[in-house]
Amino acid sequence: MLPRLGTLDASADCWATEPVQTLKTFKTPRNHVKAEATEHHPAQVDVYQKTGFKTPSF
Repeated sequence: MLPRLGTLDASADCWATEPVQTLKTFKTPRNHVKAEATEHHPAQVDVYQKTGFKTPSF
């Protein structure tokens, strides 16, 4: 009838579907030093996000 609905598992009285492999994104904050610190001034730093992908483990 509907393939996405799954199959009826009579022993558990519920619908069962096949597991689906997905990817999860993550962002890690990183910094980039624009200007080093001196005796009179602090360092100038820019923060950016590094994006990556990982496969979740179940």
